[in-house]
Amino acid sequence: MASDVADGADGAVDGAVDGAGGVLRWVPRAARALLAEEGVQPTLERAVGLVAEHVPAAAGVSVTLHDRRGRTRTPVSTTSWVERADALQYETGQGPCLRALRERELVHVPDLASDREHPDWAARVVAATPARSALAFQLFTDDDQLGALNLYGTSTGAFDADAVHRAHVLAAQVAVALSSAQREEQLREGMGTRTVIGQAQGILMERYGLDGQQAFRLLSRVSQDTNTRLHDVARELVSTGRTPGAQGGTASRRER
Repeated sequence: MASDVADGADGAVDGAVDGAGGVLRWVPRAARALLAEEGVQPTLERAVGLVAEHVPAAAGVSVTLHDRRGRTRTPVSTTSWVERADALQYETGQGPCLRALRERELVHVPDLASDREHPDWAARVVAATPARSALAFQLFTDDDQLGALNLYGTSTGAFDADAVHRAHVLAAQVAVALSSAQREEQLREGMGTRTVIGQAQGILMERYGLDGQQAFRLLSRVSQDTNTRLHDVARELVSTGRTPGAQGGTASRRER
């Protein structure tokens, strides 16, 4: 059986409504739980736990991240065999999560044993893991990184319409929380970098009587000469007290 690929994840979810027509009252709680986490990894760990809780058909859940450098990895999963199923996708270059990443669509494989869209991966994953069906959603994260939410069932046709709907609702919440966590981490890293560089400038200004611009130029020159990131040069100075590029304990006076 060929995989089902639905542009826009089988159509937009018009509301958090379950298969019986009732409101999915757990959705706001899930959203709050995701947004309450601090950092990308805790957010991802909470995400796969929530999916496993609210989509009972998902015997295994993972998240795939792919960055601009071409690195694809599984930073979190609910069980080891799911990591193996993902790894086989990366090895073969095919599979529902990779297809979701590339095509920005929901990819549903009801029967892995008869999957014609990803035959090499499907044959290997059936032989190596208990997975018998799969579901993957694109996670829109940021400009530098793509993501996919991956669900695996241990029976053929594990994901009915209600399960797909629930997973889709959760995927949207995970995407928002993950994007928020990534932005917060980038801001924290940026603030930390600026703080360390400012501390290093202060040390050079006090030690050699340089002004702020002269101290920054000295750090920049050492960074270029040694092919070392400016932040790392500054961090070494702050942590060890050793003046970058100093000879015999004195800095170059060309910066003065």
